[in-house]
Amino acid sequence: MDKDTWLILFTALGAVGTIVAPIIAWRLSKERQEERNRQSLASIISKAPALIKPGDWAGKSTLEMGPQNYKGDYAVKCHFEVKEDRILSGEYTYWVDQLSNSPITTSCPATLSLRGGFNDGRFMTLWLESRDPNNTHFGIMILELAANKKRLTGVWVGFGLNAGAFVAGSVQLDRQ
Repeated sequence: MDKDTWLILFTALGAVGTIVAPIIAWRLSKERQEERNRQSLASIISKAPALIKPGDWAGKSTLEMGPQNYKGDYAVKCHFEVKEDRILSGEYTYWVDQLSNSPITTSCPATLSLRGGFNDGRFMTLWLESRDPNNTHFGIMILELAANKKRLTGVWVGFGLNAGAFVAGSVQLDRQ
């Protein structure tokens, strides 16, 4: 082969490489992202040891963003189970019928399943969801454990079945 043939061949290979290399890189990064997405955030966060013992916690929640800008306090209760010294599961029960003049109507108490774990020692992330798969009712709660390990305080956001809208607020729970 003469010099011009080699030049054409290398130019063609360079052009193909310029086109193919980004496609291959994109596909590999997409596969890596899909793998990361398969790992639930709960399993990542739950690698920290659970800093609470199984049992009941009770307190109040404040609805700070609800339908028609309604706000108010109501009673809540959590029952935590600890599995494998890391993963939390349990129930979150609330009584929104205690809200006076509320646009939210519900039969109370209402109970959601919860799961989650600790992150960075004193912080806990919980996912809440309806026990009934036909109900769209879910949320996430981020809590901080007090130094004495007897109080959890934090915030929550979710979609309320009875409110029919996004809701958000704060919560304080004390060990029972």
